[in-house]
Amino acid sequence: MALDAEAFTAFERTAHDSIADRYVKVFTPLTSLALAPLLDAARVAAGQRLLDVGTGPGVAAAAAHARGAAVTGVDVSPRMVALARAEHPGIDFQVAEVTELPFPDAAFETVICNFALGHFPKPDAALAECVRVLAPGGILAFS
Repeated sequence: MALDAEAFTAFERTAHDSIADRYVKVFTPLTSLALAPLLDAARVAAGQRLLDVGTGPGVAAAAAHARGAAVTGVDVSPRMVALARAEHPGIDFQVAEVTELPFPDAAFETVICNFALGHFPKPDAALAECVRVLAPGGILAFS
C-alpha cells in the first residue's frame, strides 16, 4: 500500500491543530524529559543558528534559545505555531513542512527535532531536507 504523503501531512496538521492545547498539558512534560540530552548532543551554545523542526509548542526551541542560540522553529500545524509564538515571543516560529523548508542551503549550524520524526510522512526526505539547510560541519540531533 502506497503512502499518500499529502494526505498524511493533512491529517497531521488537522490532528495537531485540534489537540494543540491538550498537547501542551499532556505531552510536553514527557517530551521535555529529552531536552537536556538532545541539546547537549547538539552542543547548543550561544550564537548558534539553530532550526527546530516539528517544533510543536516551541519547548525545544525555547530551551535552545535559553542557551543563547539564534532559534527558528517550524511546524506544519498553524495552531502549534500560534501557541509557540504566544508562549515564546522572542523566537521566530513559522508554519512549514519539513520536506520543503523555506530556508537557503547551509542556513543553520544546528538542526534539532524533539519527538517529531514519526510525524513526517517521508522521514528520508525530511532528513535530506534537514541536511540541506545544515551548514558544513553542522550538527543534526533528533530524539
